[in-house]
Amino acid sequence: MDHETGMPSDGSCAERDHQALEPRCKVFMSHSGAQKSFVEQLCLDVERCDRVPFFDKRRESLPIGEHFPSLIFQAIQQSQVGVLILSKEFFTRTKWPMLELVAMMKLKLRNPNFRIIPVFLGISHTQCRDEANQGQWLSLWRNWAQCDSRINLQEWTKALQVFGSTNGISYNEMGEVKCREEIVEAICKLVPLDTKWDDSHVQGRSRFCKEIRNKIDEASLSKTYGVQVVGLYGVGGIGKTTICKALCNEFLPEFYGKVHHLELESSNEVELIRAMLKRLTDTRHDILGTLSFDQCYNLLKRDLCKRKVFVTIDNVYNEKTIEQAKAYLKARYGPGSIVIVTSRSLGLLQNLKIDEKNCIEMPELEEDEAKSIFLYHAELEDDVDEEFIMRCVERCYFGKGGGRGYHYHPLALKVLGTQVGYESEPCNLQFDEVDVFNQLREKKHPIFSILRKSFDTLLLEDQLLLMDAALFYPERSFFSREWEPINIFDWLSMMHGISVDIVKKRLLVLKKKSLLEDLGDGSSDIGMHDLWREFCVMESRAGEFQCQRWIYEDINSPNDRTRVESSLGGGGWENLQKICLMANHWAFGMVTGLEVSFNNCSNVTVLKLQGVVMEDGVLDVGLLKHLKSMECIDMRTTEDYQVEVVGLGVLKHLVVLIWDGIPTDSQSVDEIGWLRNLQVLQLHSSLEYNNVPNLSKLSLLRHVVIDQFNNVNRIAGLNARMSNLRYMDIRCCKSLRSCPGIDDLVSLQELNLSRCTKLREVPSLEMLQRLRKLNIFYCGLLEALPGLGGLVGLQELRVIRCMKISEFPNMSNLINLQLFKIEECPVKTLPGLDDLVSLQNLVVCECAKLERLPDMHKLIRLEFIDISYCPKLREIWEGVNRPRACEELAADFHGLPQLETLKLDWIVFELPDLSIFPRLKKLHLQSCGRVTSLTCSAPLTALEVLRLQYCWSLKDLPDLSRFERLRKLKMSNCGMSLQDVHEIEVLMARCNVSMV
Repeated sequence: MDHETGMPSDGSCAERDHQALEPRCKVFMSHSGAQKSFVEQLCLDVERCDRVPFFDKRRESLPIGEHFPSLIFQAIQQSQVGVLILSKEFFTRTKWPMLELVAMMKLKLRNPNFRIIPVFLGISHTQCRDEANQGQWLSLWRNWAQCDSRINLQEWTKALQVFGSTNGISYNEMGEVKCREEIVEAICKLVPLDTKWDDSHVQGRSRFCKEIRNKIDEASLSKTYGVQVVGLYGVGGIGKTTICKALCNEFLPEFYGKVHHLELESSNEVELIRAMLKRLTDTRHDILGTLSFDQCYNLLKRDLCKRKVFVTIDNVYNEKTIEQAKAYLKARYGPGSIVIVTSRSLGLLQNLKIDEKNCIEMPELEEDEAKSIFLYHAELEDDVDEEFIMRCVERCYFGKGGGRGYHYHPLALKVLGTQVGYESEPCNLQFDEVDVFNQLREKKHPIFSILRKSFDTLLLEDQLLLMDAALFYPERSFFSREWEPINIFDWLSMMHGISVDIVKKRLLVLKKKSLLEDLGDGSSDIGMHDLWREFCVMESRAGEFQCQRWIYEDINSPNDRTRVESSLGGGGWENLQKICLMANHWAFGMVTGLEVSFNNCSNVTVLKLQGVVMEDGVLDVGLLKHLKSMECIDMRTTEDYQVEVVGLGVLKHLVVLIWDGIPTDSQSVDEIGWLRNLQVLQLHSSLEYNNVPNLSKLSLLRHVVIDQFNNVNRIAGLNARMSNLRYMDIRCCKSLRSCPGIDDLVSLQELNLSRCTKLREVPSLEMLQRLRKLNIFYCGLLEALPGLGGLVGLQELRVIRCMKISEFPNMSNLINLQLFKIEECPVKTLPGLDDLVSLQNLVVCECAKLERLPDMHKLIRLEFIDISYCPKLREIWEGVNRPRACEELAADFHGLPQLETLKLDWIVFELPDLSIFPRLKKLHLQSCGRVTSLTCSAPLTALEVLRLQYCWSLKDLPDLSRFERLRKLKMSNCGMSLQDVHEIEVLMARCNVSMV
């Protein structure tokens, strides 16, 4: 810090009471004042990344009238990073920069997690270490010390050692803007976002957190998982999720931001684990988007074992979430980590091998806290009668069951508060002294009576919408299928006959009334509290059968089966509109099938059947004349045959048909071609079926999947009238030879052809100008992709294991292509690759005949390159040992300023000077037997990971100690050992080095 006045005469640096230091400052900026304008702009850049710096020229850092020395040293103590803006003036202009540096060095001894970032702005690293310079500074410091007893020359001299062991950022010739970018990027990696959930309204927060902290303190290390694992249990809606978020806020400083709340089933499995990796590791966010769950899980296990983290695994309540929780618990967390697991029961936590002594029941609300929650959501006027308020609060006081007493239920308070808030005259709301909210007399979940009051106020159309969103929409995935899910907003639009915009508006109304939590974008489930979802299940069973509009049954026991047959065995009833029956015949081994009839179900619009065992081998849906959505997944007979579905041809209103498990002798598939209103068609036949429906009359189709029709040799009926078709996936049709009409689908946005092993040709794709994704996998006889070169709008192209495609079309016009992946194709060249100016990801693997890659200097957006097992590529690098050849090689790659990952496997040529990849972060070389050295004329300042495996001829590496950000070096089976690596001791002190 620049303080020309020096230190106060009393020399005291003790912290003063009532100081106004901003507690969120995690970055301390130390400078001499000579670079004031640079530091001011740097602070703005840091703040734009949501990190708060301490800068002495700002009043929020040093408020007027405060004792500034103590504020400065207090700021250093609470910082996670100290940034030294170095120049000659840093050591000679004023005492303060060195006083701050000494304070930082002392802090680093006490706290190894504290980091110092030297920025060599007006002075070089060498000049800082120069003994002559240090001698001059020491002479000046002696004069200062005569007037200031606080200056300890021994400590000051020792502090200079930081320039020998700490990597820094050198201004050099990179320019001011680039230098600031490098500093900000380094800070962002060391200082996590100080983002917290808003828990200001959480009643009992401090008390709850203290009780759970006490349990954590007394909990022993888990013998199963090796870290502290604490279980938190309580009924749904009691506040476990809320307190988990509050605990994350509580532990945020202690764990340096490495905290994460993992709410199971709040999103799909891949998105959940990606979010966890983003929060707890340094994995690049854009790379995560390309990884599968297994790849992400492997990264999680690899990285977490070295990190001290705080994780809450929330919402363990069924078999699926138990398995998910087990996987995350086994991810191997670093020493000192703490894991909280929440569930609705102690038994589920014990199933996860969490000791009962390490479990705690969710703390209970006190009466004043319950009252505050109710008032927060009710937003009542000041003159509302206190007695009325307390009567409302008391209605949310429920028995726990099993004689364990009573408690206030936060969700009940929220729902009732919101409901009362909607009343124009809440005090006139009448309460039945005997049984107001528990109209259904539910002993297990009396809160449902409160939810019912909100539900009953909805219009019928909104009740139907809520029930669909909770229970009846098509599954995201089933039985490991990887079909593209239907957007839930689109499905609701089809079912309710309204536009997607109106669907969203009506869902927003439900959200405002606390019935929904999060709408999302339609690609995943709509967020809904578990109790609301359970309420919807209960509502589907409420009242007399003849009055019910819904049937929803998860048939896992004989009692469930009896209930279904009682309702559908007699043919149903006219009020019935939605039916969902699900079972798992493998898990429960049912040998007695269901007997159902739809004789009186003429008003049913949604039929959803999954894994159900039927007594009869035929399911007649012909009487469901108003059916709009039908989902039949793996229906079986008691003898384990697939169930035939008959009567499809008369379902004139059907818009969604998903049929997985079509019998070999089915006579109904052809009838699908009569359903002119069909918009979504997904068909899967796991047996040798001979035919698919003729699609010529289905002009409204938007989404088509044809899966595993092994004996079908032709998809018939694709035509130009299908102007709405956006997505088409044809897979595992092993006898398919042609797909006429694909060239007429001008609105198509994604086309997937996979494992059609006898497919020899496809029509010209040139007219598909709206196509964004094209995936051709394992089509071994396909010889060409005509028209590919004209798909200007294409963004992703994958061609994998098409062993007859020996010539690739010219791709010069694919100027919007961002991802290109080609594997196991016998191509010799990739014409036009050099013109793909939008390309970001390039993967070329196992193309054994590929002889050359075009000049790539125009591909300035490339971020990822993977070239593997292309042995003939050596011809392009002939003569690389000649200077001219090396220049040509460098020219080919020069101008790839965005390249961050370079993976090369089984290449037979030397590499160019690596300094032409200024942003390279990861370099992987494997089985590159001809590579003898890695040259780098300038340090790779961005490189973080270097992996060298089976590079037997490798004898020389650049000075890796100059690669300031290198954090992982792995060498195995190479031509040199760690002892041959320059400055290996320096490397081992700062990064993970392994040698096999």
